[in-house]
Amino acid sequence: TKDKTEEILFEYKQKDDRIILYSTPIKLGAGGARKKGMELASGEYLAVVDCDDYIEKEYIAHMVEKIGPKGKGDQQYRDDIIFSGFKRVSPNGCVKYVRSYKDPDSALYQSVAPWAKLYRKSFLEEKGIEFVNVPFGEDIIFTAEVIMASPKLSMVDYADYYWENNPTSTSHSEFRYFPNDNLNIVKNIFDQMIYS
Repeated sequence: TKDKTEEILFEYKQKDDRIILYSTPIKLGAGGARKKGMELASGEYLAVVDCDDYIEKEYIAHMVEKIGPKGKGDQQYRDDIIFSGFKRVSPNGCVKYVRSYKDPDSALYQSVAPWAKLYRKSFLEEKGIEFVNVPFGEDIIFTAEVIMASPKLSMVDYADYYWENNPTSTSHSEFRYFPNDNLNIVKNIFDQMIYS
């Protein structure tokens, strides 16, 4: 069934010309859509917000305030990734728990999802890190590449990101059992990363 997503997007586009609308003739999946978003983004930093989730109005501002001062030469900014905490919420908005981290190094290894973070775009480009269009598990591959690139990290104490527990989402329906074919795709990518 067709919902009003397109209509809502056009309304926002009319209010803010910074918004870029892009559609594809085929379904890209989360990895493909995020990869396309990174290509189209023109900002110095990138943020991922999943389709079921939502953020506080000051979510980005809080992390931007934490970005380190400009440096010299090629290193324009100190921080490659800025982490924030998040709230796990039910569809009715009830907060199930709040996740925060002890320090940025802990966050790097404990947070597999790409959201609740701000990424320096040039860092991802310099390291050749991008989302891959696999049926499932693109988050794990992306985060593994980020970890191996030894990013410079920072963190905010805010938990302005709301991760919604949606039982009808793709991860709860289409890919509930993570098909073996998908596991093999992810394993092959990890093998290439480790042995290349």
